[in-house]
Amino acid sequence: MFVFIPSQQYLSKLDSILCDTTKFQQITRDSTFSIIRKVNNIINAVKARRDCLHLQKITGDFRPGYIYGNVKTHKDDNPLPPIISQIPIPTYHLAKTLNAIFTPFVSTEYCFKSSREFLYCVNSGPAEGVMESFDMESLLTNIPVQRTIDYICDHVY
Repeated sequence: MFVFIPSQQYLSKLDSILCDTTKFQQITRDSTFSIIRKVNNIINAVKARRDCLHLQKITGDFRPGYIYGNVKTHKDDNPLPPIISQIPIPTYHLAKTLNAIFTPFVSTEYCFKSSREFLYCVNSGPAEGVMESFDMESLLTNIPVQRTIDYICDHVY
């Protein structure tokens, strides 16, 4: 489905998202090379400790991620949830590698592998239990970062 809105309205909605300094910080320079150097130092340290973990050092051309939005046509005022593409960033492939390493250790008891599996579960059998749906605005961009870090530290350590 295509949604057409005036470009000025689209840009205005993106600007209002990016101007929220509790969620975004304006940068004055491209920190890509600094990130590559820091992450490669961490990879070297990991390789020195664990020979069996094969992480590739980051090499190649990269750039910062970019933001875009998909208009939610089913909501009043057609909000524009932000989507930040991480494909061009230096740590994208490393994140995919780490995801593959950690995935076997994550419980999948309450996870669906596809929308088809989800629909089958919803449409088969009697309705029981509670189903929750979290809006992207509520789920991602409004998570208080420091509180989340504190919560994880409290439960891990």
